[in-house]
Amino acid sequence: MKITLKNNELVPAINFLESIELSTKDSRHRTKLIKRIREALIEFSDEEKSLMEKFNLLDENGQLKDSKEQDTKDVAIFNKEQAILLNEEVVIEGGMYARNFDEIPRILEEYDGMISGKDAGIYDRLLDEFEKEAVE
Repeated sequence: MKITLKNNELVPAINFLESIELSTKDSRHRTKLIKRIREALIEFSDEEKSLMEKFNLLDENGQLKDSKEQDTKDVAIFNKEQAILLNEEVVIEGGMYARNFDEIPRILEEYDGMISGKDAGIYDRLLDEFEKEAVE
C-alpha cells in the first residue's frame, strides 16, 4: 500500500498521527507509517537545505544568514523554488510494513477523538489517500 502527500503535508501528518491516542496494537501500526513519513521529511529537508546553499542563504556553519547578509534577488528566487518544492508530491510506501499500512484506514475510520483545524484537514487527506489506494 502507498499514499501520496505533498511535502507541505508531511509535518502536519506526523503531528496529527502522533497526537491521537490509540491502543498499543494500533499504535505500532501508526508508528510504522510515521517512520516512513519521517523518511520523506528528511529527504525534503535535505532538498530544501540544498536550495538554501544554491542561493547562498547559509553561512559557513550551515546556519541561515541574517537577512541583512542575504541578497534580495536570491531570496526571491529561493522563495519561488521553495514553493514548488513544498507542493511536490511524495509517494510513501509500506514496503516491509505493508501489513501495518493496511491497518491505517481502519484505525483512522475508527478514531473517535475530537479533531479540528489543521488536524481535521490532514485527517481527511490521509483518509482520502488510503481510500484512493483501496480503490486502485
